[in-house]
Amino acid sequence: MPGPFTGLTPLTLLRVVPLRMFSSPRTQATASFRPPAPIARYSREQLLWTNDGTIWLFVGFITNNPGVTQPTITFVMTGGTTLDANPHRLYIDAFRFTAADPCLGVAGDVTVVGPLSAGQTSVSVSGVVAGATNVTVYANAVEIGRRDTGITAGTVVVTTSALNDHDQVTAQQYKGGCIGNLSTPAATGGGANPTLQVALEMGRNSGLTGPIGADAGGSGAPIYFIHATTRAGGNATAPVGGYVITPSTNWVTLTFNSDTDNVYDWTDNVFPYHNTDSYAVMEGLALAIDSTHTGYRPV
Repeated sequence: MPGPFTGLTPLTLLRVVPLRMFSSPRTQATASFRPPAPIARYSREQLLWTNDGTIWLFVGFITNNPGVTQPTITFVMTGGTTLDANPHRLYIDAFRFTAADPCLGVAGDVTVVGPLSAGQTSVSVSGVVAGATNVTVYANAVEIGRRDTGITAGTVVVTTSALNDHDQVTAQQYKGGCIGNLSTPAATGGGANPTLQVALEMGRNSGLTGPIGADAGGSGAPIYFIHATTRAGGNATAPVGGYVITPSTNWVTLTFNSDTDNVYDWTDNVFPYHNTDSYAVMEGLALAIDSTHTGYRPV
C-alpha cells in the first residue's frame, strides 16, 4: 500500500484513507465493519514516530456475521493522495485486534482453596472481586453451594453440602451480569493423612567394592528391606514393619542399620535375612500407607 508516511508507530487498525472490508471471495461477507463516530482520520503528525512507538490508533469495530468463527478480512484503499505522480511508501508495523467483550475482566478467575477433606461442609474461594454478586461452588459439575450475600473482595467461604472423597470441586463468580471462568478442579481427600511405614530397599551385589556413593551399575538381587519383617500380601506388595511416622511439615530423621534392624528378603520371602557383603545397592525408599484407604492423600 503506497503512501506519504514513514517511521510509523505500531497501529491497532490504521485508517489513513476510507477503508472497505471484503471477505474471500469478496461476494461472501463474513464480518461487518463499523467505524467510530465521527470516523477516525489521522494526520501525518499523528502517524509519525513521535510517541516512542507506543500509541495504537483506533479505527473501528469488526463483528463476525452469524455462524462465522474464522472470518477472512481484507483492507483496501478507496481514495487518498498516496497514488499521485510521486508515489510514496506506507509502512504498517502491526494490526492489533482487541476483544470488545463487555464482560472482559469484570468477573475474574477464582481458585478453590485446599486442601479439601471428605465431610467438610464449606469451601473457601479466593480471587473474588469487589462487587461480586454471587460465588457458586460445584462438585463433579453439580452445584453444591452458593453465596450471594456478604461478599467482599478476596477470599469468600461458601457453605456447601458435605464433600465426598474423590470429589472434583470447582467454583466461579458473578458480577454485573457477567460470569467468570470455572476454576481449575481441586481434588477432595479422605481426611487427615494416616501414618506411614518407612523401610529402606536394598539389593545384594557381591561384586561391589565401594566407596559409598559409587555407581552400582544396576540393580541387585535379591531385593531386601531394612527395618521390615514381611510383606503385606503376595508378590510385589508393600513391606511391613517399617518405621511408623505421622506426616507433618517437620523433618524426620530415620537411621537404618542392616546389622541391628530387622531385615526382610522381599524377593524370596525370607525373614530374617542377613547380607554378609560390605556394600549393597541402595534401590529406594518404601513408603507404605494404610491399606484400608483408597482416597487422595498428599505424601
